[in-house]
This record gives sequence, C-alpha cells and structure tokens, in this order.
Amino acid sequence: MVVIGLLYRPPKTKSSQQDITITQKLKMLDPIGLFLFVPAMVCLILALQLSGGNNSWSSPRVIALLTLFGVFIISFIAVQIWLQEGATLPPRIAKKRTVAFAAFYAMCLDGAYYTLTYYVRAARLHFPVHSLTSSVSSPSGSKPSKAPPLPHPEFACSR
Repeated sequence: MVVIGLLYRPPKTKSSQQDITITQKLKMLDPIGLFLFVPAMVCLILALQLSGGNNSWSSPRVIALLTLFGVFIISFIAVQIWLQEGATLPPRIAKKRTVAFAAFYAMCLDGAYYTLTYYVRAARLHFPVHSLTSSVSSPSGSKPSKAPPLPHPEFACSR
C-alpha cells in the first residue's frame, strides 16, 4: 500500500474538473439524498428491532417509525428523480432491468439466508442437545451470538 501510494500518479484530468470548487464537489455527493436515506434506514431498523421485543406491531412507537420510514424513503426517491444525474442513484441506472433484477435477486437470496441463519441459531439456543439442562440454564445459551455465521449461499457452488 505504501509503495502504491508513493509511486502512483493519477492521469491528467480535463480542465473542467479542475475548475470545480469545493462547494460544487460537496454538492456532487448528494447531501440531500444522504440526509433522507440515513434516517429512513434508522427508522426502519428501529421499528423492526422494537417490534420483536417489548412492543407489538400495533404499538404507536412502531407505527410512527414505519410511517417516518415511508415518508423519508418516498422523499428520497423524489429527490433522486429531481436531481437526475446528480443523484446518488440516477434514474437512468435505476430503470435498467439488470439493476432491478439484481436487487430483487439479492433481496430474495439474503431473505432466505437470514431466515435460515435465524432459525438455525434459534434451534441451537432452544434445543441444547449436549446436556440434560434446560435451555435457560444451559451453557449453550450464549453460543448463537458467538457462533460463526453460515456460509453465504452464492459462494456455496462456486468452482
């Protein structure tokens, strides 16, 4: 890394990119999209976390978080359409079939993977086979959090 850092010289760029000010470079990072997407994901993760624990799905806190997620994500999509090429995810890329199907494939694959991971770890927690103690007093109660994750399915059949 040090050698690459010392010896690498980036190619000359067009003069139009050198004339860009720092504020224009920061605007190219799409701060509006960032400030809409991050809170959307935080609201979604909090809602999913809270609904599985002490709160039910119909609790006002979970409903408010899911509603905020919807508002933030719709706003994010609207900003991405409005900014066109200056957006984090330009519409011309989002409209491509390969991108849409790759996202759908990843969603299905990861959904199956995380469901399997959750239930295998839950089975290890609730059914300790190596001892006659209950699952509460069993030393295997801490194993799911320390267990290595299952191998990801798309790497299972690689040659």
